[in-house]
Amino acid sequence: MVAAWKDRGLRGLARRAARVVVEAVAAPDAPLTFVPADAGRRLTRGHHPAEALARELARIWDLPVLPLLERRGGRPQRGLTRVERRANVRGAFTAREQVPRAIVLIDDVYTSGATVNSASSALRKAGARRVDSITFARVVPGYTVRRKARPPPKEDALRLQVKGRNLEISESIRGYAEQKLAKIDRQLGDATRVELELAVEKNPSISANQVAEVTVWTKGPTLRAREASSDMRASIDRLTEKLLRQVTQYRDRRTRRNARNQNSAVDGGAPAMSDQRDQPIVKTKQFAVKPMTAEEAVLQLELVGHDFFVFQNADTETVNVVYRRRDGGYGLIEPQT
Repeated sequence: MVAAWKDRGLRGLARRAARVVVEAVAAPDAPLTFVPADAGRRLTRGHHPAEALARELARIWDLPVLPLLERRGGRPQRGLTRVERRANVRGAFTAREQVPRAIVLIDDVYTSGATVNSASSALRKAGARRVDSITFARVVPGYTVRRKARPPPKEDALRLQVKGRNLEISESIRGYAEQKLAKIDRQLGDATRVELELAVEKNPSISANQVAEVTVWTKGPTLRAREASSDMRASIDRLTEKLLRQVTQYRDRRTRRNARNQNSAVDGGAPAMSDQRDQPIVKTKQFAVKPMTAEEAVLQLELVGHDFFVFQNADTETVNVVYRRRDGGYGLIEPQT
């Protein structure tokens, strides 16, 4: 349950954890606060279990929740020895303001006590005379959970590369991405190479700052998609849905093309363009120009959802552009010889 709650993003388990605590612990007579997460861990998880538990307990007990503590950066505690844990969180917490004389500190899991002790020390320095702590679970030293061995990966399994920009990729978010994007591999039915970039926009005015961008290389088309939201897992979910729609569209078009057994005619003509001479160039993008037919380029145009697509014509070995015409159909631009 703890792993599902903390690492697999099942946020609803916070309410169940609160009910377990309420059955075992009497309601305190002091306001609640919680051990804050470091910024990187909160971004990769998309939620903070200790805060969620504190707010659920406060709702049941009818007590206030005071976000009193701040946490500086540092390594995650998971995987560290007891001595390393104490050193890692020493001085990691500071109080934002004067704290009440009595306060209850909430955390999700008590492992060695290093985190709770360091946070309690910061509260006492800020004026607390009594600090009680409540956690949902406690690690039993020497006890390990036996896990089933994972089967060896298939030769044609999804080859996923996850990169992070402005954030550290946790194993939980990597596993979540693998689970979701494996649907693409099953739909395409061939070996797939996927490059997923997860990023956090640092502009505070952007609310949808958790960005997921993916490129999928297959034996057929190259798929690309981008989604952004306030939660990284939600961005990955939307990204997967968009890719599945692209795959379905590609397969339907390929089926219809094979049924017709003839090439689609591509209309010529240049697209109407507004006068943009006074507008500066605000973005430059580079990409590999792959040789393909005009019909394949139209498929790529539909898959990426753009109004035009640049490609190398496999017949003439020249750079061509296909574009969507305003009156319907597609246009093809070729260099004059």
